[in-house]
Amino acid sequence: MDLSTAATAGAATASTNMDMAIPRRQRALVSQQKAVYKKHFPLTAEFRSGPRGYKKSYEDWVDQQLMPHGQAVDLQTNVLRFEPENWKYANRFAAEHPETMVLSTWRAASGMPKGAPDDGDPLGVSTISFPGHWVLSPGTTLAGAGINPASDIIRVASTDNMRRGPALLVETTPSGDKLWDRFEYVLIQRVDQDANTVEVRRQFNGSPAARVFPSGTTQLLPMPWDDRNRKPYTDFFFNLSAHCPLDANGQTAMDVLLQDMVGPLREGGPLDLIAGVDLASGPLTVNPDLADYNLDGTVDDDSVYRRGVETFYKRIRNVIGQDGVLTTSLDKEFAEYINGVNQEGLANPDDPWEHTTRTVNNVLSWEKFAELPVVGLALQQHMDREETLLRVQLQRLLSGYSVCLGMAADIETGSGSQALDEIKRIELYKGDEAESHWLGKAVGMSRPAAMIPNLLNGSNDDDKMNDWDTIIPSLGVKRGTVFVDGDEMVLRPDEGDFSGYLTLDLNFDLDEKSDFVVYMEAISDDDQLLRKILLPKINVDVEHEAARAEITSKDYLPLGFYFRGASAGSVTVGFRFEHGGDVRFRNLSVHKAADTLACEFENGVVLVNPSKEDVSFDLNAVFPGRSGFRRLSASVPQGAADIPNQYRPQLRQAMELNNGARIGNARSLSVPHRNALFLVADGIAITDDSQQQQQQQQQPEAISSGSPTVVEEELPIQAIVEEIPPLEVAAQDTDLPMQSPTPSPTSLPTDTPVSSFLASDEDPEDANVDLSEDEQTWEELYQLNEEALELEEIKFELANSEDEDEQHDKLVSEFIQQETAPQNDPSSNNKNTLLLVGVGIMAALAIVAIGFAGLLIRRRRSAREGRKESDSGSFGGAGVKKHGLRQSRTLGNTVHLGSRNSLADDFHDNYLGSRTNSDSSLDSAGLSIEDGLLVPTIKSVCSTSNEGQEAIEIGLGGSL
Repeated sequence: MDLSTAATAGAATASTNMDMAIPRRQRALVSQQKAVYKKHFPLTAEFRSGPRGYKKSYEDWVDQQLMPHGQAVDLQTNVLRFEPENWKYANRFAAEHPETMVLSTWRAASGMPKGAPDDGDPLGVSTISFPGHWVLSPGTTLAGAGINPASDIIRVASTDNMRRGPALLVETTPSGDKLWDRFEYVLIQRVDQDANTVEVRRQFNGSPAARVFPSGTTQLLPMPWDDRNRKPYTDFFFNLSAHCPLDANGQTAMDVLLQDMVGPLREGGPLDLIAGVDLASGPLTVNPDLADYNLDGTVDDDSVYRRGVETFYKRIRNVIGQDGVLTTSLDKEFAEYINGVNQEGLANPDDPWEHTTRTVNNVLSWEKFAELPVVGLALQQHMDREETLLRVQLQRLLSGYSVCLGMAADIETGSGSQALDEIKRIELYKGDEAESHWLGKAVGMSRPAAMIPNLLNGSNDDDKMNDWDTIIPSLGVKRGTVFVDGDEMVLRPDEGDFSGYLTLDLNFDLDEKSDFVVYMEAISDDDQLLRKILLPKINVDVEHEAARAEITSKDYLPLGFYFRGASAGSVTVGFRFEHGGDVRFRNLSVHKAADTLACEFENGVVLVNPSKEDVSFDLNAVFPGRSGFRRLSASVPQGAADIPNQYRPQLRQAMELNNGARIGNARSLSVPHRNALFLVADGIAITDDSQQQQQQQQQPEAISSGSPTVVEEELPIQAIVEEIPPLEVAAQDTDLPMQSPTPSPTSLPTDTPVSSFLASDEDPEDANVDLSEDEQTWEELYQLNEEALELEEIKFELANSEDEDEQHDKLVSEFIQQETAPQNDPSSNNKNTLLLVGVGIMAALAIVAIGFAGLLIRRRRSAREGRKESDSGSFGGAGVKKHGLRQSRTLGNTVHLGSRNSLADDFHDNYLGSRTNSDSSLDSAGLSIEDGLLVPTIKSVCSTSNEGQEAIEIGLGGSL
């Protein structure tokens, strides 16, 4: 049977009616009213809004919608497929709120079989039930006597194509045709090549019941699985190729998916006012491995799948029309069909701040590819322990990036505290004024780091910005040469074949530990649509490395590479380019600064600081000609007393950042670490001149890092101390309290243990299947990375306490001098009696507090010394080696792993990126939080035989 011909014919028959290009007059008329097209900022969004369950009336449906200040959000993605009875309500809501863009959310690349348990994410359960609609790999046949329903050891003809992971058992005719109604999904747990057997788990992932399969006429076919899901093996790839087998209804996988996905959106359909489709988790940007699309027993080229993806996009667009909206990952290969990005996690789903520069690169690059009106949204997803405590400011950071990059910012809800949710959206609605879109239209965006000297021989003077003769002596080249061609620098690879990559090394000096950022504008001078720049290599320790990037032959792309906390010394950063032609540069520079953003709008400005340190901005330099800067005015929300203790510092910060004061010293305005600041400014009308104004060269004095400079506020700071419920935290009397001038991870709150706060956030990995020993090693790698991060956080906390004894002694001395100073004016005694009593009480309390702080410092120092003595313990030794790793080196939140098996590599790259999740509790690490400090908790006293010797068990294979 010619599967290609049959599949193509079947697909054409099944989809003729739905795929016709239909004029969408009603949607086109409504789309003109959408706020996202008018581009008045901030734009707001709600990701996967409810309700998903059945509602009895439209009023019940509306009650479930997020309506801040009585206003619908600008962009809403909604999982509508679970309850068709609600479709009439969703369509009516779209009609009554024409300014809101509603998108139907789906997965497009993979999913679990229809009817499989959802494990908490129902969107992962697909509408696919036919086993031939999944991508399969070349396999083998059953040998021996076949298997019965209780068999878990299967003898096979060959183990050559066998691997751990999901697989399909399917019976065939003697001639090899598959009997698709006789199948079972299994999980291969172990392969024994010597015995020609595989050990499997039967009836896996929504499979039909285990059954009898004969030998000789049963195939065992491994199934590629989508490892972007946090739970391994459960998401199977849809066969979107032209070779996909047909089910009993003559439909391919693509037919089934599109019938459910966009069928209701067709003209006259029950969801015809829904603006389009959001392809969320698991977009079509990853190719299945070892895929045999036409089932001929050989692996097919990736181009077979990519052609299917294009057909899929085209068929969606045929239904929703050119005025419809399609958001997903920014797949530049198919830019003609996609409007913009669904940015899950500001950088990655588990990365709300670390690699934000990559997001900036992607969005700015998309402007070079986009052929349709750009629509995008950004949202926060998974956070580790520290990030959870900073969730309000990280939401503010997301809002800042969103307005600067032209995206809608998701409004995070569901914290359990209405007051906490309210302070997360202060900036989106202009505080107490509750005004949507208050910033107006965008004027322009700049990167203030570019205003300070270029470390590549100081060549960013206005007349030397492209003085390549000055820059080139700071460069090194491997497997190529560099030369100047007109106003551009050219990196040319060596001729012929060579191993390794064309590499450009940037050499410069850092006089102190600091952040730095590399900017380049480059193009690939060949015919490659996309050409990767691999992970940059650096020769000094850094807290956070820069991310990968891409260039194209289509246009010059502006790219940034941001490194946090680089050690002082002679630095070399190597950029490795995939094979191809010349790489041409319009500019290239290195700046000792954070990759901040300064964004200007008609009615205000926004400053974004992704650094782990506070950063000062010169508003006169980054926004020349603007004036009247003042903070938003936000009152303490009702119910603030119910905000959990661990978020009280975030409440205080939100109130002080938005206290309504005018900015008196515009030349030095501090923005706290990992944060954004929204300011009102005198209004301007956008003209061509004002938009071009941002292109002119700025003064190189707009940014400085380090301790914040106190800003002179000419209006009194809003009195918030009496309004905020009592906070059981140590407040600082600085302009921006709760922000440490040193690059510490965070000032943790004191009262509520993080372990109890996060107890409900169960990691999906905990519900994993029972796997083989080697596969358990794969899962242990995840836990190992978590534990390595915890260890480094402990070391960082302890290391930052070295000078605290000296500070403690100094403070005590000052208090003693104050209290013992002679009173030489008797006449003042009576007048000052009450004052002295008050001061005495305050001093006594302060001395008690300082004494307690000293105790904590000594405990931390003792723990640090204990850690030094155990550096050669089991964590750094056999505990790592048994996984085939070199000793892990954790820098900040990044765990750098050495040589690993391919499975571990895949897990690290696709799950962790360059980060680790840290969801395990403090209790399990033998730690607690006291007075904002991370300190060891002595659980027991034991010796080497579990009796007698003091030890603090931290669960990392060693002890402090």
